[in-house]
Amino acid sequence: MRSVAWSMISAPDLPAPFLLTALGREAVLEETLRSWDATDWGARPGVFQDPATEGEAATRIPKAWIGLVRHALANSTAPYVLLLMDDLAFHPKIAERLRAWEPLQRGLLPATASLYNPGVRQAQGTLPPWPHTFAAMPDSIYGAQAIVLERDFAAELAGVWDSLSGTISGRLATFTTLAGHPLLYHRPSLVEHTAEFSSWHMPLHRAVDFGE
Repeated sequence: MRSVAWSMISAPDLPAPFLLTALGREAVLEETLRSWDATDWGARPGVFQDPATEGEAATRIPKAWIGLVRHALANSTAPYVLLLMDDLAFHPKIAERLRAWEPLQRGLLPATASLYNPGVRQAQGTLPPWPHTFAAMPDSIYGAQAIVLERDFAAELAGVWDSLSGTISGRLATFTTLAGHPLLYHRPSLVEHTAEFSSWHMPLHRAVDFGE
């Protein structure tokens, strides 16, 4: 992995949370919000509903997700945003864990991080000795259940999104790597994927370390 310049930006308390859902998923969303309400976070995330009601998942879902990014940028001035799917369970101390996560609280998270690890591979290379943190191999990235984006990077990503191809996580990995940044993961996972079927018609995945 190439070396990274860890430039300081204003450290937030917590990232501004926003959640993507779609018509017909009200029961799933309510379960996710019930889990969120049982955490130490407080206010619920802002909810963005996919305006599309039909179309292939491979086209519709990435378009809806970047809509969530733009919605988050338009409705928050926070240095970081937390982008969530609507079929999740949350660690009850997610806010406490993030307040203690060094790259976030020191304002050193340069681009992209995930709070959900379905089994990505750890990259070789040098990161600062941050507890609960590793960088992932870009070609092993999948799952975009709980993504933290630095604000300026999110705006850049929104500007090039349509020129990228593939899944949400594939596009994230491509652009983050091209920008020269690592793909950071919180260890252990602070969210769990609770879906009972895949919108992508692929095998379901779960976190490998949720609840640790």
